[in-house]
Amino acid sequence: MKQQLFPAQPETAWYEKRLRKQRRFRLITGIVILCATLFSFISNLIHFPSHDTLSLVVFVILSLLLISFGASEILANWGPVPVEEINQLRQYERLALFRQAQGILPWQFHPWVRVVELLLAAFSFWLVASHTVLVTAERTQWVMAGIYLLAGFSLLADALYFKPRRARQLAARSAVELAARLRIGEATGSRHADTGIERL
Repeated sequence: MKQQLFPAQPETAWYEKRLRKQRRFRLITGIVILCATLFSFISNLIHFPSHDTLSLVVFVILSLLLISFGASEILANWGPVPVEEINQLRQYERLALFRQAQGILPWQFHPWVRVVELLLAAFSFWLVASHTVLVTAERTQWVMAGIYLLAGFSLLADALYFKPRRARQLAARSAVELAARLRIGEATGSRHADTGIERL
């Protein structure tokens, strides 16, 4: 009987579905980058000035780097999702949830990130001041001022309200999420002990 690659347990199927979507997106990205770079490389190389050697060398090197990146993305994401990749994602996310449940916040919630958001909000408000009716009478500039104003208030609200609120709730939510994942894995993992799937 042929061995089943992905055990029919809810947690593993959920991870496999997520990884399949990520790999499909990266595969399409790699194909687009590879095709676009090859087309640009061939079309520009024919009409490239022969006397500009330095620019030609830089163009070739950058093109080869993009071609290598696109090809590596295609090769890495072609085919089914490996079981080892599911194990790695499961263990990484469980470890992250465990750390968050202990009160260790991810970098997105560190104080320096909020300081950067406040600085960007101040910069947005400065841009609003330079695009208002007091400076210019062009209506297109008023639209830009509205966009900058919305961006500034969004950054300000995230730094002063939403992010601190999520940080206070993160430990409890992470503990609940970790317990649920462990419970699902332990409830179904014993039936698939021969598949090589490791549990944290």
